[in-house]
Amino acid sequence: MHDELTSASGQFEREFGVVPCIRGSLHFGPVIVGEIGYIKRAIVFNGNVMNTAARLEELSRCVEGSFLASRAAMEQFRSALPVKVRNLGRLRIRGRADGIDVVGFDIPTAQAV
Repeated sequence: MHDELTSASGQFEREFGVVPCIRGSLHFGPVIVGEIGYIKRAIVFNGNVMNTAARLEELSRCVEGSFLASRAAMEQFRSALPVKVRNLGRLRIRGRADGIDVVGFDIPTAQAV
């Protein structure tokens, strides 16, 4: 997605006067999944994992690269990632007094076409 947005940045600038950016976060653990609504149904996800992922996403606004993952999520990968990962250490996030171990992803920037 990052590469596609970068490739289309000129078109976005011409058509809308702004270039969108992308950021994200990744965390791992149990999630409560449910369906709510009668007329308009929706699938909902809830739990500490969702809250922590949301807090990591908030934090991603302030770091270079804009993509963060918890150490718990990184431990789930069994093979090398196609991007460089840098250890950001234990960071404070809202709602967790003890903080969380976080890594950042160095996403290579594609050249605009």
